[in-house]
Amino acid sequence: MNNENYDQATREQWAEWARKKEAKARSPLAPLLLKLYKIPALRRRVRKFARRHEGGEYFSQTLRQIQRDFYGVEVGAYSYAGCLFPGVLPRGTTVGRFTSVSLRAHFYRNNHPFDWLSQHPFFYHPKIGPHSADLRDQTDTNPLTIGNDAYVGDHAMILPGCARIGDGAVVGGGAVVTKDVPDFAIVGGNPAKLIRWRYPEDIITRVCESQWWLRPIDEVFKWLPEMMMPISNDLGAHPLLRIATESANKSTASVKAETSVAATTLS
Repeated sequence: MNNENYDQATREQWAEWARKKEAKARSPLAPLLLKLYKIPALRRRVRKFARRHEGGEYFSQTLRQIQRDFYGVEVGAYSYAGCLFPGVLPRGTTVGRFTSVSLRAHFYRNNHPFDWLSQHPFFYHPKIGPHSADLRDQTDTNPLTIGNDAYVGDHAMILPGCARIGDGAVVGGGAVVTKDVPDFAIVGGNPAKLIRWRYPEDIITRVCESQWWLRPIDEVFKWLPEMMMPISNDLGAHPLLRIATESANKSTASVKAETSVAATTLS
């Protein structure tokens, strides 16, 4: 896409589209929807209403509050699909912003107790045996964190040995992940192994430092054509990376100036 073909007015239209969606992200009926969600028979209708009237699942704050209050899953803005469907992510999971998780991905925070005399659920599962809680449950002590702008593909299996899927990471479809996935790594296979990095190391560092995913959504949409282009080796070429660098430089300069003034005062 040739970004030179898009004038400031067009970019402002994209930004305004994002602002309008964001303005609808929480319906005035949200408190009522949360009360109705306590009734199991109404849950599907409540989620459907929230999607329709709160800018879709990418924006809906009610869907995120449902995940947090009823299922113990914290989901950042604009993350979608499996992130917001009850039962896909285990309790205690935290998901960043702009993240994609397949509805058909599988997440496990504990295993059968292989080192016990028996690994049968009679001896640990509250729904099968005479127990008040899961005796081998590690959900609270082994929470899962999925970073920002990450992707987890169809039928991927995230096993208890993985506690973190990093920012910008890609978990390929069908991958069996047994350990943490670093930022911007692409992994796949059984067991999952590093296939390659999304970017060279210096670009990964710059993107991580930019934290572009925390910027206001209307600001991101002003740079829509650039978001659909590969990042070049010129680290200052992408506007969001350039803005972040300029902001960081200003902050550094400000700190240096304050330090200089303090040193002069003390002397």
